[in-house]
Amino acid sequence: MRTRAPRGFTLLEVVVALTITALITTMALVAADVSLASGERVAQHRATTEVQLQFRALLMDALRHAVPGNGPVDTVFAIGTGYTPNGLRADTLTFRSRGLTALAGAGDEWQVTVYHDGVSVLLRALTDDPAMPVLQTRLDDVQGLALRVIPPADSVWSERWSGPGTVPRALEARFIGRDGQLLGVPLVTRVGAESWR
Repeated sequence: MRTRAPRGFTLLEVVVALTITALITTMALVAADVSLASGERVAQHRATTEVQLQFRALLMDALRHAVPGNGPVDTVFAIGTGYTPNGLRADTLTFRSRGLTALAGAGDEWQVTVYHDGVSVLLRALTDDPAMPVLQTRLDDVQGLALRVIPPADSVWSERWSGPGTVPRALEARFIGRDGQLLGVPLVTRVGAESWR
């Protein structure tokens, strides 16, 4: 009886092997792409969260060191109500503070403004000292800003402020996203904590 010498793989076996190899390679590439995209999203989220925390900390520190006025005609704290073109609240906050330097409360007096510039919410602070730089930070993912205050002699939140020469007891800032939803928890802080002692 004659034995046949092995002749190799049949065409069908080669095609099946190539198909299986192609499927495994495709699955590995898709998994690698998803992993890289996920890493980029996590890094972007981390950077956005860090900017939001810095913005909130700067605003909270500035509000806690808000400077009281020198009389009823001295406007030291003002809120302007506005809206973006797509109908989101875009309030403006302007006040004077001493809480923007390394030694909070011990530095120069700063004029702080928080406003919506048509694209995002900005915090801008400047002082009369020309040697000091203008401080500015931006929240790109925030499309609106809604503010409420508690007046000094009251305990009820109000969206209007008309207290020339004084600062409110507390302020609530709600940051609004592109979809009109609240971004994170509202920032609630006591205003001018140094003057309330």
